[in-house]
Amino acid sequence: MSTSATQPLPASAPDPQRTDLVGHRSGPSMATVVWGLVLVTVAVLAVLGDLGEWDLDPTLVLPAILLGAGLLLVASATVAVLRGRQRPD
Repeated sequence: MSTSATQPLPASAPDPQRTDLVGHRSGPSMATVVWGLVLVTVAVLAVLGDLGEWDLDPTLVLPAILLGAGLLLVASATVAVLRGRQRPD
């Protein structure tokens, strides 16, 4: 048994000529955008409720916001799947 430490292999840089790299995306994920919109919507409604502009029932508004977020996530996933099927192999 050797007592020398095993050195990790150096990471190789991706080849810029390769086009078969799978999963390369740029920008934020759709889930991040949707949850950001949910948080902003809840914050805006809270501020408007405190200012007395609207009298909103939270037991109705929150499920509606979550339903909208869920629909956006399902729609974005469907679009991503359909785009993936249209790419040439």
